[in-house]
Amino acid sequence: MPVADVWRLLFCHSNLEESLAAAAPVLRAQLGITSVILQALDLERRLLVTVAEDKPADWSSSPPSRHEFTDEQLQSLLAWLREGRVHRGQPSSDALIERLLGSSSSLDALAGPLLDEDHGPLGVLLLLGDAGSFSQDHEAHATSLLEPFRVALATHRRVQELARLREVVEADNRALLSRLDRHRIVESIVGGDAGFKQVMSRVRQVAPTDVPVLLLGETGTGKE
Repeated sequence: MPVADVWRLLFCHSNLEESLAAAAPVLRAQLGITSVILQALDLERRLLVTVAEDKPADWSSSPPSRHEFTDEQLQSLLAWLREGRVHRGQPSSDALIERLLGSSSSLDALAGPLLDEDHGPLGVLLLLGDAGSFSQDHEAHATSLLEPFRVALATHRRVQELARLREVVEADNRALLSRLDRHRIVESIVGGDAGFKQVMSRVRQVAPTDVPVLLLGETGTGKE
């Protein structure tokens, strides 16, 4: 399977769900899968959360969108993720696949660990097919897909973090404006319309030159 096509399709949209939908037909044609699921790891809450998936509209075997792990299960999951090897199995006979898909599923699964060298385990790539669909050749194909999906998930997480930080900054700005009893932030100097106006007029006179300028001011307790 040309991995270059997967790289291109995964980054043809800014939205991860749309990118996965674009890449899924290629994966279906080459691997015979029925569904692709991308799960992100939330270490603090001990969760795996589905961030993007592509599946048939009438598909009734979708695994839960959130998996919560006990401490022991989480350590087992992290150990597998750090090994970096694709795992093949079915929920009925494989403990790891059962935890990822749920015990009610009868699908064949290829689970790929998504690991970042700097930030550690990121999540899981799940390629699902009918029972008996996958072989060792499919495992090799899945291994070649780990890098583009790792980068896609890492990019998604950075975008989400930037959005969160932007919300924090905007909330801080709103709180500041509320305390100042203002509706917006303007590019003006505090006091520029009052006592500071004459000072700014003199500054503008010398601004085009290389002449050094020393500003002296006074506070309520004396000269500074």
